[in-house]
Amino acid sequence: MSLKLQDSVILISSSTPDNNRFGTGFVVHQDKHATYLLTCAHVVRDVGGQDQVEADGSNAIVIASGEADGIDLAVLRVEGLFDKPSLSLRVSGEKGTSFITAGYQSFDKGFLIREIRGNLAGQTGFKYRGQTNRVRTWDLKTIDEYHLQPGCSGSPVVDESNGYVLGIVSHRIGESEKGVAISIEALEKIWQDIPFDIFKTNAHQASEPTPTPEVIEIFLSYSPKDEKLRDQLEESLSGLDYITVWHDGKIGAGKNRQSEISKHLKSARLILLLISRSFISSEYHRNYEVKQAMERYKAGEDCVIPIELKLVANWKRALSCEELLSLPRNGKPVTSWTKREEAFFSIAEDIRQKVEELTTNYP
Repeated sequence: MSLKLQDSVILISSSTPDNNRFGTGFVVHQDKHATYLLTCAHVVRDVGGQDQVEADGSNAIVIASGEADGIDLAVLRVEGLFDKPSLSLRVSGEKGTSFITAGYQSFDKGFLIREIRGNLAGQTGFKYRGQTNRVRTWDLKTIDEYHLQPGCSGSPVVDESNGYVLGIVSHRIGESEKGVAISIEALEKIWQDIPFDIFKTNAHQASEPTPTPEVIEIFLSYSPKDEKLRDQLEESLSGLDYITVWHDGKIGAGKNRQSEISKHLKSARLILLLISRSFISSEYHRNYEVKQAMERYKAGEDCVIPIELKLVANWKRALSCEELLSLPRNGKPVTSWTKREEAFFSIAEDIRQKVEELTTNYP
């Protein structure tokens, strides 16, 4: 599996204990002395200014900022973070380009990093002080259930077709399903000592870009009585790279329910059967969703994983799937665990490994 986008994304926060503002940054360059991050200038301002910036808990020095000229970008220097890989930059993109971004959001008493997918909805631009040229910006439109959240400012916008960063999330719009990204080309306008080879272009591209791994669709087959457990499972999977989770709760208004289910049963790379008494008692699930899943399995597709939510005797025989290995790996149903979050964490880790197996064709 290629470099994970989340590995290069950094939490930008304040060194002042009573300042809870935060944002996102990402690694764009490293030398033998330091790691260089890109974020938004307003993120630096929000966390208390250049003297109070921390990157993943390490002191960060602001070495370039476009705030005085109206360019909402800043470059940070950190002595450390050498285990964080750099993302490659390229001036690219056109309307309709699919992108993926990853940024931090507040979660419980900490921070959750989440990947969000969407399309470039169109190109705009703004002028900055003292210059005649415009800086390109992109309108962003998210396409799944997750939207841009507070804390996403400074997140990289990665072109899914080639794996390069084409912009930086700067603002959310409306209900956060829309946003604005500054084109990566603006970095040259604020960073006077920018490394000469930081951009990859057709003219001086050092190597072919690392392809973005395919997105693995995961289908959840479940009983409506287990909806709360379904939601907990989905939440546990939300931190995994390069996946999208689908179930019938995501069917939009006006869509044909059965045709949508059929379509996703065929397109999903993984089908999770959420085992409970109500699930195996359902003629619909046994005779349709489980049947379709097992037909794919018997055709040679390693794509079906039962998830034991509740204790049910002889469920494998009832579903005619004796040969399948189930999760949790210890054979203890989720509702039998003292701490269910540990059960879901265990399941998510095994699903992560399975996703990595399915993406081995990507470097």
